Amino acid sequence: MLKTKYPSISLTICVMHLLLLFGLLAAFFSGMRIAAAGSPDSWAAAIDFLLPLGSVYQWHSWVGISLIFLAFGYIAYLAMSQRWRKYIISPRNPIYTAENLSKLIIWLGWLLLASSLFTGYALYSNAAPHLQHLLRTIHYIAAWSYLSYLILHIAALIAEGGWQRLLSIFRPRLMQTRISLISLGLAAIIGVAIVGLGESAQKDSLTIHYSAQKIDLDGEARESIWNQINPTTVNTTKSGEQSLPPLAVNIRAIHDNHYVYFLISWPDATQSLKHLPLIKTAEGWKIMQTQATVADENTFYEDKLALMLSASSEIAGAGTVHLGAQPLKNQPNPAAQRGLHYTLDGSITDVWHWKAVRTGLSIGQADDNYFGPPLPSTSEIARYTGGYQKDPDCEHLLRWENHDYRVKDECGGYIMNWELYEEGIIQPRRLPNNPKQIQHLQTISLSADTSDKGRWWMRWQDTNPYSTSADTLPVGSIMPSVLSLGKFSGDRGDIDSGAQWRNGSWTLELKRKLNTGSKFDLAVMDDVYLWLAVFDHSQIRHSYHLHPLRLVLEDADNNN
Repeated sequence: MLKTKYPSISLTICVMHLLLLFGLLAAFFSGMRIAAAGSPDSWAAAIDFLLPLGSVYQWHSWVGISLIFLAFGYIAYLAMSQRWRKYIISPRNPIYTAENLSKLIIWLGWLLLASSLFTGYALYSNAAPHLQHLLRTIHYIAAWSYLSYLILHIAALIAEGGWQRLLSIFRPRLMQTRISLISLGLAAIIGVAIVGLGESAQKDSLTIHYSAQKIDLDGEARESIWNQINPTTVNTTKSGEQSLPPLAVNIRAIHDNHYVYFLISWPDATQSLKHLPLIKTAEGWKIMQTQATVADENTFYEDKLALMLSASSEIAGAGTVHLGAQPLKNQPNPAAQRGLHYTLDGSITDVWHWKAVRTGLSIGQADDNYFGPPLPSTSEIARYTGGYQKDPDCEHLLRWENHDYRVKDECGGYIMNWELYEEGIIQPRRLPNNPKQIQHLQTISLSADTSDKGRWWMRWQDTNPYSTSADTLPVGSIMPSVLSLGKFSGDRGDIDSGAQWRNGSWTLELKRKLNTGSKFDLAVMDDVYLWLAVFDHSQIRHSYHLHPLRLVLEDADNNN
């Protein structure tokens, strides 16, 4: 019996096949890294050791754009060369023949590719913000399905004609050169047009209106100017809950030629203020935590919000997001093994970090931080944060005087109420000078699903040094872990805040000079970009959005 001799295929088809194969594999592994960072219990996390590290969001988007170009090039070539006819299922033969099954599997591959590219494009361009969770789910399922498809496709080709049929793709010859060039040109035009539409569709702006009205930072937003401004809504994806609807964050902004004011609100079913509280056991004091030892606490933690300003509109936090267990070689792993924030070009992005207990309700400020170039590790104990750093303030917040630590008059901020962090028994720094200060904490629920009330911090001046003889609190007592020292000083104290949680929603007001003059801050002006992230009683897991808002500063003259 003579073996069927399969003809050589076009060099164009061969090259496109290989590019599609490598592109899909690159898209799969980079996409799984993104999925693993957002959902640590997903299948993606199970293959973490295979996944790339670093600027994965950028790589994934570049691969996606390349696949769009290749797909249109392939379609144009098949149409112009009439090769699409080869994939028509023959009605003369039963559907279950090897040839027809192979064609069905090829059509399945095109369907999966189309769904991957369509959902990926919609996610990238933010074309349907309220369907992001559905699109993300389809995108994720299609990615895993493609692995099954590749196995089926190879098996079908072998069943159809043995290894000779499979290897025929690697015996190309140059043919239909004119059609190849025209199809590639058409693909380039269509691809550039689609990518351009996607880029323009996702560029939203936030106008910072001029107003001379006095603003009280109380989280009430009672000033009339706020009601005159329509909010801009940023739909953010919840970390670890990628299949759920987006978390909508509303933002308004005004300036008075000296200061900028942001009014930000977002839904939150609970007011979370339990920030790593201390509990007294029969053995001694312990920190209440579930994953704080790996810097990934999601139960006993305060609510937070971060606002970031950048000169770049690059996706994924102006290119500061670098995923994986060790994105920086020769530096320590991030404690939670999820990634680090840092810049690659020596620039900085300005980060305003509002922390409900440590900075917000206690001292009426947000922590002024920044993402910059990665710094080398200086400690074997302290958590390594890459380029995430605090703006300069006092090097040491306390001084030793008269057998006790004293707060420096020129300093402020907060410190934690333990001498050395331990998973087991710890020694507190301070005790309340009057146990009635913490009496309200002794009957509260310790569940993360209930709202917290009362003060979950202690002012330094309301405490005394810890000693075993002074510790008369009964076993089972709850004590705050945050010791408030007063307002931040220096660059770190540039941002004032006021906040209220009411009826399942946070309302936050932030104030800062338009231009602080600090090299660690960005001036608020036209064409600076803004990003938002919400932390729901979580240490590092926050909601996010791919593309920023572009700031537009309204002139005072235009407001008259």
